[in-house]
Amino acid sequence: MTEFALVVGGKFQEMRNYAERPPNIAHKNVEWYPVIRRHGEPFVGVDGDTWAVVTVDPSTLPPTVPDSVSPRQARLALLNIGKLDAANAVVAQSSDEIKIAWEFSTQIVRDDPGVIALGSMIGLDSAALDKLFISAAVL
Repeated sequence: MTEFALVVGGKFQEMRNYAERPPNIAHKNVEWYPVIRRHGEPFVGVDGDTWAVVTVDPSTLPPTVPDSVSPRQARLALLNIGKLDAANAVVAQSSDEIKIAWEFSTQIVRDDPGVIALGSMIGLDSAALDKLFISAAVL
């Protein structure tokens, strides 16, 4: 089966799978284009005699910031950038609620206000926290 784009009156309608290319119907302005998918400058539309779906090469995109990481991943990432002792010191001087959260949480959530505040207290701005979470996710 091959994917084909149905274009009627110059406007894309839908994609369908067929074993062979359906015939164009000139008097009804119906055209069928085989679909090709590739990476490059984003584009969707007629490209020669095909319907091109072009997306940015995923390897050129910035990494996605994870919504959360495990406490182990977060602590290892902090250790790797030399900030674990500073984070532990801030937590040690915090409320019991924060100490319990630091010790017993099953995940560290990137957008949690406490995480953002802790990051700020140890010298990590938003971009540095994003980088920390990205690196933590692979540990």
